Amino acid sequence: MAWREGEKIGPYIILSQLGAGGMATVYKAHHPELDRYVAIKVMHQAMMDDSSFQTRFQREAQIVAGLDHPHIVPVYDYQQFEGQPYLVMKLIEGETLKGQMSRGALTLEQIVDLMTAVGSALTYAHQKGVLHRDIKPSNIVIDKNNTPYVADFGLARITSQGESTISTDMVLGTPHYISPEQARGAKNLDARADIYSLGIVLYELVVGRVPFTADTPYTIIHDHIYTPLPLPRAVNMEIPSSVEEVLIKALAKDPQERYASADDLARAFREAVYTSKLTVLNPDRANIASISLARLRDEMQASVVTPYQGIPAARHGSTATKVSPINPKAARYWKLGGLISFLALCSLSSMIGLSAADNIGQLAETGFFELEQVQEASALSNGALYVVPSNMTVEEAEAFLTENPNDPILHLALAQAAWQANDSELAENALRDGLALSEDKTKYLLTAANIAQAENRTNAAITFSLLAYNAAANNADDLFTVRSIAGEYLYDVVETQNIDVQEIIQAALTEDEIANTGQAAPIVGLLVVRQEILQNRLRLAERTFNQVSDQYDNLAEYQLIQGELLYRQGQTEQARAQWEVILASEDAPEWITIRAQEFIDSLEE
Repeated sequence: MAWREGEKIGPYIILSQLGAGGMATVYKAHHPELDRYVAIKVMHQAMMDDSSFQTRFQREAQIVAGLDHPHIVPVYDYQQFEGQPYLVMKLIEGETLKGQMSRGALTLEQIVDLMTAVGSALTYAHQKGVLHRDIKPSNIVIDKNNTPYVADFGLARITSQGESTISTDMVLGTPHYISPEQARGAKNLDARADIYSLGIVLYELVVGRVPFTADTPYTIIHDHIYTPLPLPRAVNMEIPSSVEEVLIKALAKDPQERYASADDLARAFREAVYTSKLTVLNPDRANIASISLARLRDEMQASVVTPYQGIPAARHGSTATKVSPINPKAARYWKLGGLISFLALCSLSSMIGLSAADNIGQLAETGFFELEQVQEASALSNGALYVVPSNMTVEEAEAFLTENPNDPILHLALAQAAWQANDSELAENALRDGLALSEDKTKYLLTAANIAQAENRTNAAITFSLLAYNAAANNADDLFTVRSIAGEYLYDVVETQNIDVQEIIQAALTEDEIANTGQAAPIVGLLVVRQEILQNRLRLAERTFNQVSDQYDNLAEYQLIQGELLYRQGQTEQARAQWEVILASEDAPEWITIRAQEFIDSLEE
């Protein structure tokens, strides 16, 4: 329920409503005893049922209460009134930077002063270990004396404690101002994420428009990660090259290439302005920028000759994508061909409820698994996985798909939402349709496997991991990436999940096929060996291992598992020798090198 003018809230008397958002409303109030005017931010009653919002609200108070800076809006108090939490803050009589920009462009002097103040505030917060994570014009307030304040730490994070005011599985920030690493969902953010966002604000102030805009937030996020920055001078030739260089550095895709602090950014901008002898910016630069940016976007789209690749994400864990050639012989042998296609067909069909008699025919008719025609020229670029919009309901995902029916990543989003709603049939249908649309089958399948893993759909995760191997069979770089991601998952899953790899193969192939080709497919054969080792069936493991040893003994996966088998057989030094071969190799995926080192270290204990 909204608070009314004259209503007493604790010691405060409500005077008027200043604004309202999706989570809270802000009021102007007065404390009679202290004769102090304040701003009160109160959580909406509708948010009270969500404990995460309450936690976020309280954490904002705790975080900002520890900050004391002349350009950060201070929090005076945190209380509850009739069960509704509220923050008491300094009242800033003025307007947001967004509001000021809507009335007209700022002067150059105003921009320099604003950058100096905000840069100082952010640097102070960063030194205190606090990231803002949502720097944008609407979170910068300017009072009647033209003093800027950084406001709304509702998405802030304490870096030293890893604490955040919201759940860590969400992509944080506002699309137009979000840093590439935030857009990827990275968890190890540092000050340079805020510096990028501040750089976007500066770009908008100087150039006249934000660099990336589109019809959907999804496309904007993609552009922040991959689309080259529209050069300021290409948008407006009046901008000096020295100022352009500052913006380019602030908005580097790689955080390590940006300024080390917000103060450094502000200082560099100030020096660039003074050394260039720039004294005034065109007050009509917003209109100039709109026309120029539209032209640049059209030119870029006209020059694109490769298919749209979607939004890849930063990978989780310690594994890094390593683009490195592998032995051509190994690449040939890693082509799983019909085995994995057949295996995945049967495994997936069982998940979506097709009968054993007609499952292969029905799926084949859809063209779902036409992976042999994947072109070799398309190595995985721009990351290994797509960024998939999360926290969607099925209805929301379907609504986005209605507007963008040919976007394969939205099919992934629908599949994730469907799994979360326990609708496996809808999930599998969405994945099938999306795969048909995807230009990069390997990346799509890896992402599908990753989503299935996150949603605890082990059979689907295994199936799509194996399919990714098949899709990447003709491209060494893609294959290395699949080995780095799917390989690690499959290696671990036989130990942590109650599955039977042998049973999966037997369900998919005849006895003759198993004898002739089943164990010769390396990823399947080696997984069977590892499971037999873990079950202490060492003779059977050795027999299975001998069937693949002649073809795959140059692969790090082979050497890792052979070391495990030798160790279980009591041949410690021979096991060590296998693992040391991995450490000396430059072609082993990182996770295999880590496992080998861990095994060797365990021998020393």
